[in-house]
Amino acid sequence: MKKNTNKLISLLLTVIMLIGMIPAITVPAVAADDPRDAVQEMIDNARNGDVITISGITYSGPLVVDGKSIEIFIPGLSALFIDYFTRPGVGVGGIGIHVTNGGSLKITRGQGLDSGVFSVMADIGAKAEDGGRIDIEGGVYGVVYALVADGAGSSITIKGAVQSEITESDKDNLSERHCASATNGGSINIEGLSS
Repeated sequence: MKKNTNKLISLLLTVIMLIGMIPAITVPAVAADDPRDAVQEMIDNARNGDVITISGITYSGPLVVDGKSIEIFIPGLSALFIDYFTRPGVGVGGIGIHVTNGGSLKITRGQGLDSGVFSVMADIGAKAEDGGRIDIEGGVYGVVYALVADGAGSSITIKGAVQSEITESDKDNLSERHCASATNGGSINIEGLSS
């Protein structure tokens, strides 16, 4: 009996040591000069395949993923707000999420009551190009004026509702500013309601 117990303990310690050798999947927070740059700095410091977990309410400027695969997880009681929107007298915005050079960004949220909030306010909500892939699970809310997938293998997939605010001043420019554009072999797939 003692011999079997020793073997079990030995096996358990081996498994624990092997688990300790697996790279961490949560990227630690970094101190950014501007708090809106913290998420981008985590992306820049992440290794291919890392998962960044958002804790609390986080405001971010634009996110760029270039040539690597990253996942952002937003659990319950947490939120990620990307704000890169042109406002008169405030400044020029641009692309909220930009994935290029074969990179991929997957944004997931918890389920049910454990679901976090994800919002993008940008002139171009998301752009995938040069084989970039953007996958958003759980939908997105915000002022998303355009989705652009340009180039072979470039794709944007949103599983869940896309809710976009349209202001009175935007109603005159709907054809120019609210669009989904898949060109040169790119694709856009929205599996949910859009408004």
